[in-house]
Amino acid sequence: MSEDRRAAAPEGPPPSEAPETATRVARRRRSRTWYAVGGAVGVAVLGATASAVITPERIDALFGRSDAAGATPTSTVAPIEYQTVQHTSGAIALDVPEEWGARDARWDVDEHPGAAMRVGFQIESVTPFGVDGAYAGASVASARAVDATSMSEPERRDWLRGYIVRDWTVDGCVPRPDPGWEKAGWTLETTRWEDCASFEDSRLVEFAALHDDGEVVLVGQISLTAETPDAVAEHLIESIAVQAEKLPSGTTTGDLVIP
Repeated sequence: MSEDRRAAAPEGPPPSEAPETATRVARRRRSRTWYAVGGAVGVAVLGATASAVITPERIDALFGRSDAAGATPTSTVAPIEYQTVQHTSGAIALDVPEEWGARDARWDVDEHPGAAMRVGFQIESVTPFGVDGAYAGASVASARAVDATSMSEPERRDWLRGYIVRDWTVDGCVPRPDPGWEKAGWTLETTRWEDCASFEDSRLVEFAALHDDGEVVLVGQISLTAETPDAVAEHLIESIAVQAEKLPSGTTTGDLVIP
């Protein structure tokens, strides 16, 4: 998948401090924390995986049979179990399906400093279409550069959409309505595409979110295969927690990628 470029935002007066922000969703059967290791380059597209268990009852249901008179065919779908993965700095943590891997990645969204993670089944490089996984990054410096704390709600949404408005029809993606998801404590904007690169029923979700205090911006992409439910992407976004004081916020630049 091609990587993206975004223009540098104009400088603005920095807020007095970047408080800790952490919004977590504890919807997992077992709670485990894994730490991402290593480094990677580029904005990725990645997502999630859930397995459907085919039982004899499910087979009967598909063919309209039942084991006994009056019995109702049933189907069983294995519940998705999540693990918590965390950036080595402790700045970013999020929930992903247990089968996924994770590693640190560079904040390649703009020229300001930040931190990111790559999660999924391909974490060594940018994830292609047709593979489950995600890229998620956070930055304090990017929010400060535009003085996001002083923005109105419409201004915040307009600024966030600037991170995710791209034309993926060049890769065969079909635009779909915004799923309308929410993230508690954040202003969230999302876009949704389907059938990218001829992978039937695949989905690409891009998101950008600004914390209610205007201090931290999140940007990411999620790739879902046909077998992966939308609930995985929704859960991933809602689970992202950021400790703002651990994000790089100095004058050093990030890794702006030019395709």
